[in-house]
Amino acid sequence: MSGNMSFRIAKGVREKVPRLQQLSETLWIVRGLLPFDAGVVAVHKHFAALGEVADIYNHKYMIEPEYWPEQPSPAFHLTEELQGLTRLVRGMSRPWDRNVMLDDTATIILCPTTRKLLLYNPVLLDEEGEGEFRALTETYDVGHVVVPTRQAANRDATKRWIRRFREARVHCSVMPPGLTSSGPSVLQMTAKSAAGPIDAIVSGDGGPKRRVQFGRTAVPTTTSPSVLEDESIEAALSRCVLLSPEGCALGQTPVTSLLAGTVLWHVPGDVATNEFVLYHEPSSTLVSTDLYHAPYTDFDCMNSWMCRVWFKLNRQGNYKSSTILPAFRKAHLDATGQLPVVAGFVKQLTETCPIDFLVASHGTSPVKVQQEVLPSSLLREMYGLPPILTVPTV
Repeated sequence: MSGNMSFRIAKGVREKVPRLQQLSETLWIVRGLLPFDAGVVAVHKHFAALGEVADIYNHKYMIEPEYWPEQPSPAFHLTEELQGLTRLVRGMSRPWDRNVMLDDTATIILCPTTRKLLLYNPVLLDEEGEGEFRALTETYDVGHVVVPTRQAANRDATKRWIRRFREARVHCSVMPPGLTSSGPSVLQMTAKSAAGPIDAIVSGDGGPKRRVQFGRTAVPTTTSPSVLEDESIEAALSRCVLLSPEGCALGQTPVTSLLAGTVLWHVPGDVATNEFVLYHEPSSTLVSTDLYHAPYTDFDCMNSWMCRVWFKLNRQGNYKSSTILPAFRKAHLDATGQLPVVAGFVKQLTETCPIDFLVASHGTSPVKVQQEVLPSSLLREMYGLPPILTVPTV
């Protein structure tokens, strides 16, 4: 199968799958994109070190299924991966090509009483996702935006959502950089950042900005005042709340008021991420960014070759695993000695709350019961814990 054909097949798959999925009467997820510069550099370094492009085809995770039966990639995906790696090693990949991005997932919850939305984990949306997302956020007002990790606070998608939903209260793991009384506001966006990271922006001599499209996006193509209009630092600060690890400790009454039946819990031990997971009691759904990494299915609309290759390298060749803790996360937690602390949190959480759905930033969500194995047992196995035998009740 030719490389171009494999990319066309993948593109066709993506276009047919909705980005917005409704999991319950009041809960949706929307699949988005995550620019992944550090990962692109790491993958390039790993495969460029092999010496020759031909050696990529002999890499242990790139061998065809007849020679490596554990190969998780179907033929058209494997071809796409090999072509993508070849372009990357040869310096032919465009920085903002969606094929070298990871997936990312936002969760949306509707409060039955106020009819307002809570948005967890701002993400960059492609054209299809933006249309579906806009329809929902124009039907209901947005009351809360949760920025659940240190990394999320630095992302362009977070800046956009803070600007976009100006009536919303923003709950932050850490305060977005620049959002202080002494520095420039993070919301003072340049024409380049306003037009979004998927696209490269080229300026003529004193003329209007024009767009060179490397991927598909729904962001504006001009520097109109409505795009670049600033919000004052004071106004932004007045609606930003710094989340408290102590106030969101599991086992205590949460001090952060969100929606009825929805709570945030801080994950202890992982200082680098400073993650706050979300639990939605009405649907028994646990939502996280880094605590759990889901497997990828073949027809996931955001299943890029970079997703598969990155998690092959970090999950012993198997990006479809629902229980292997990614190597980059395990290495960090081992180095800091905090893996037992995080595992203790997972143990307490899964023994306290029933979990019917796991929603993760990366991988195909939601993860449900698999061959009579509970989602909570999958999360537990990821941290070296035995399966849960009794489903807790809230």
